[in-house]
Amino acid sequence: MFVNRLDPGTTTDNVKEHLEANSIKVFSCFKITPNGLTDSETPRFIGMRLCVPLSHVDTVYRPEIWPDGVTVRPWVFKHATGGQTEDGTGIMRKGVNRFNNYKQKWL
Repeated sequence: MFVNRLDPGTTTDNVKEHLEANSIKVFSCFKITPNGLTDSETPRFIGMRLCVPLSHVDTVYRPEIWPDGVTVRPWVFKHATGGQTEDGTGIMRKGVNRFNNYKQKWL
């Protein structure tokens, strides 16, 4: 999963602790560095790649567990040639959850 639009000061430990406080087991959480930023630039937002058990996926997509503005979507793996795979999903935003379309199509 990809969690995006997090405050730049957010750490992986912050995200893990937040999810564990919501009874979500976290296998892994990695900070994603925005492309094209120099070392001296601070991003407006950061993202994290998150791996959780399949049984906890629906809970992670619940907008009420995230701060306003945070988005959650499936992680999109890229082909070795650099192109993205087709995932057929929309992005879940606070108050709008299009994950059900994804789940019906792919799970």
